[in-house]
Amino acid sequence: MVNKILTFLFCISCLFVESVNAKPSTGIRVVVFDFGGVIAQANTTQMSDFLMNSFAINKEDLSKALREMQNFISSGGSEKQYWEQYALSKKVILPNNWLDQWDDTIQKSITEIPETIAIVKALQKEGYQTGMLSDVTQYQAEVIRKLGFYDLFNPVLLSYEIGVKKPNAKAFKILLKTLQEPASNVLFIDDRQENVESAKNLGIDSIQFISPEQLKNELEKRGFGLA
Repeated sequence: MVNKILTFLFCISCLFVESVNAKPSTGIRVVVFDFGGVIAQANTTQMSDFLMNSFAINKEDLSKALREMQNFISSGGSEKQYWEQYALSKKVILPNNWLDQWDDTIQKSITEIPETIAIVKALQKEGYQTGMLSDVTQYQAEVIRKLGFYDLFNPVLLSYEIGVKKPNAKAFKILLKTLQEPASNVLFIDDRQENVESAKNLGIDSIQFISPEQLKNELEKRGFGLA
């Protein structure tokens, strides 16, 4: 009789612990974030001014240069190589520490969105895995990594490493394969509508980020309990 009572009490205690530790019945196990515009924001004016001053070009020239850089990187080149070649094409002699200056400019232009960081940490506290899927060049990623932003996420999937950018469906298929989770277990958050729609087309519930408060409301609608 005593053994039966102890067994019963043990089962009750297990159920109590499970109920305390249980996540909301959302079905979601992993929440994946975009970086730019969601986790942090960049002062693009500061970066643009640095580049325009470095090469003595205007905004139109800079826009063209940035488009050319994307094509150059897609063909296997690096951002560093592109700017070196661009300087030669403009007959501009850059100082030896120009890359360090550019690195410093990028770092100073990137600031976290503290309310979103708080949401990430709250999700982790509740037991959710938090990942990242971001379009970024290798050079930019190195700067962001120095700032410690990637430390909060696992996995961190970067476009230059996986070889494809959002909204290409392949990027989200690589994400699911890496997570080893079905689409129904993943929630994706991005500030670009086209990326959100692409994820939804694969069955991944997605939220277009507008503000931290809006994101928190959307999460609560889905049953997430955030402290």
